[in-house]
Amino acid sequence: MSPRRFKPRSVHQVEIYLDRLALAARRADDKELRRLLPIFTRLNSELVAAAAEEELVEAILKRPLRPERTVPE
Repeated sequence: MSPRRFKPRSVHQVEIYLDRLALAARRADDKELRRLLPIFTRLNSELVAAAAEEELVEAILKRPLRPERTVPE
């Protein structure tokens, strides 16, 4: 069986995955938490890589890729 291909994700996508994983972790027992920890680690690495990639592209384009997000009050 061939390994899964890496699919680059945007910062926003990784943040969504981390939020969903955090929700699952809050509901999990110890055994499940040990299973989820490597996923957290991988997603955190992806978040750092995606942020660096977006920063690089923005520097090349000299403009933001997406508008600043505002928090509704």
